[in-house]
Amino acid sequence: MTEDWPHELFVEKADLYLLQLEERLAQAEAEADHLVKLLATHGVPAAARIIDLCCGIGRHSVALAKRGYNVVGVDFSLRFLERAQILAKEADVQDRAAFVLWDARQLQNFPHKGFDAALCLFSSFVGYYSEEEDQKFFTSVRELLRPGGVFVLDPFPRDRIIRSFQPIHVGMTKSHMIVQEISFDLVTSRISSRWFFFLPEGEGWRYAGMATMNLRAYALHELIHMLQEAGWKYCAAYGGLDMGPLGLESRRCVAVAQNPG
Repeated sequence: MTEDWPHELFVEKADLYLLQLEERLAQAEAEADHLVKLLATHGVPAAARIIDLCCGIGRHSVALAKRGYNVVGVDFSLRFLERAQILAKEADVQDRAAFVLWDARQLQNFPHKGFDAALCLFSSFVGYYSEEEDQKFFTSVRELLRPGGVFVLDPFPRDRIIRSFQPIHVGMTKSHMIVQEISFDLVTSRISSRWFFFLPEGEGWRYAGMATMNLRAYALHELIHMLQEAGWKYCAAYGGLDMGPLGLESRRCVAVAQNPG
């Protein structure tokens, strides 16, 4: 399994993963409505400047721009950003949704600062590389925000893996099917998987390719500690973007932190 699996999956094999992102477009409007309430709850004003980190095809960036926010979407996949620009044009929000090709490992050099909020959603970046890289990422994100700015992150929760682990997972939609072979290392808290992609063909499925994933899953107390080490003030954690309570059965762990300045 390659150490740089994110580049393989999101850049070299972007068209395969694009199938996943396109399927989730239908949820973007509802998720944006939840985000508006979440951001307002934590003091982010209307028409705020938001940076959407690892934005993919910009489904949240575009939906938030439609709601009056000024959003900069950042991703290192040119293929995803090309699609994001099309979506922004279709929604007529090019003036409020800009997209920048950038590797989130290099945020310390990002040319724009002073954002009111930062988003890192849908299990993006956090856990992809080393714990040291995650710590650096948390510090770099804080430096992009104004004092009082809010960080919303949505990593894959370790507790969920432990509670519902399955070595084989099959996900099927009208556009594609993914068969995952999964393992979890209790010592390192890293989940490894091989993704086999299939496309519909006639009455069956045609094999389209394989990619790997290997990410560090964090428990909430670990995330809180790392955020505080990076200078953040931890605010809250929810079981989803709708701000439902976080519990052992929650599918997500949405954490919110504030830059104390």
